[in-house]
Order: sequence, then structure tokens, then C-alpha cells
Amino acid sequence: MRTALAIPALIERLGLPPDVDTALFEQAVTHVSFSAEHPPHPHYERLEFLGDAVLKFAMADLLFGRFPDDPEGPMTQVLTRVVSDQTLAIVARTLDLGSFLRLGAGEIATGGRDRVGTLASSLEAILAAVYLSCDIDRASSLVARLLESEIARAHSEPGGENFKALLQERTQHFLGQLPRYRVIADTLVTPYEHLFEVAVDVDGLTRARGAGPSKRAAEQEAARQALVELGWNSHSNPGSRP
Repeated sequence: MRTALAIPALIERLGLPPDVDTALFEQAVTHVSFSAEHPPHPHYERLEFLGDAVLKFAMADLLFGRFPDDPEGPMTQVLTRVVSDQTLAIVARTLDLGSFLRLGAGEIATGGRDRVGTLASSLEAILAAVYLSCDIDRASSLVARLLESEIARAHSEPGGENFKALLQERTQHFLGQLPRYRVIADTLVTPYEHLFEVAVDVDGLTRARGAGPSKRAAEQEAARQALVELGWNSHSNPGSRP
């Protein structure tokens, strides 16, 4: 069974000074399931609330300065893409954040260390911990560093409404078949909100996963990730058979 790695290692991985408030970062990687099994350890949900606002402010400020000629609409589309749970989970995996998560036994047994919603929530909580331990400038710098490639990709790619159609076009052209989407998780986030996770199979292999508040949104994100994975994410450069 994997056990959580030490918080100082996470702080070093984030490029932060060693004298930050380690208790905040410990809370930022503590899932509610761990908190329930090991009271009184606080979980990350309060920090997640603040971190969501820190992330969106940092992103809005960055986009406003980096793309001075962009109107509101395109900047909003990029921001929405980059702060999605799926994108944040991708970034969290590059940090191996799952190895630092403190989870209850049930969450560990059911793959909680790689769950999209958990990774995204913990990353947002970490941004709140950076803001509270340091300042907004340090938090904004971390956002820019972690999300640099995702910002560039979101700014250069066409709108997400075309990703399923583009993936279908590519698979029919190269393989003579259609992609297959499978719902692999349906989590009730609140009494009224769901978080769907969808896998997309191409040529008999699972190529990507996506998450969203609806099956349609999750499928679009899965299609986007599959296009990147297969090298088919450009209309002008259709790539080749996988």
C-alpha cells in the first residue's frame, strides 16, 4: 500500500522556501476520508474554497497581461479550460501529488490517489496554502509555472465544442471506426452536482480520460486529451495513424 510522502518534499518540489507553514500544506493534501478516520486532522475543503479564488485571480491577471489584444470571450474560454478539474489533475500528476495525499483506507483501495476531482481539489488547496504562507505574488508565480504549457495549448487550440467531432473525423479517416466513450465514475459532488469521469477508447486502447459536470463535458475533455495523445490536435496537421 502506498503511504503519503513527507510534506517537506512537496514544499521543495513546489520550489517554495522551507520556512512556510507546513501545517497548511499538510491540510492541503488531507482528504475528508482521512480526516474522518483520524480526527481532529482538518481536511482541505476550506483551503480549496480559497485556492479556487486564488487560481482564478492569478489566471485572469496572467491572461490579461500576456494577451493584450484578446477580447473578453477568448480569455474567458482559455481560463475556463485551464482551471478545469481535468487540466488541474494533469498538472497534479506531473508533481506526483497523489503520492502526498493523505486518504482514508477506502479511498486508497478505490484509486483515490489518481482521482481527478481529488487531485484538482488538493492542488487548489495547495495554492491557498502558498497564498497564506507567502503572498499572492508567490502564488501567482506558481500558477504561471505549473500551468504554462496548458495555457499555451488552450490559447492556440480551437474551441472545445469541436473536439469530439475532430476525434471522430480522425478515427474514421485513419482507422475506419469510431471512438468509444465509457463512463468510469459518476461522483455526487453536492446534492445537485455530479462529476463525471469518462474514458475514450481508440483502436481498442484507452487513449485518454476526461472529467466534467455532465457526460457531454467529460466526453469533450476526453476527446481533447485523446487528440493530444495521438498527435491529432491540429486541424491543419492531421498527423498519422496511431
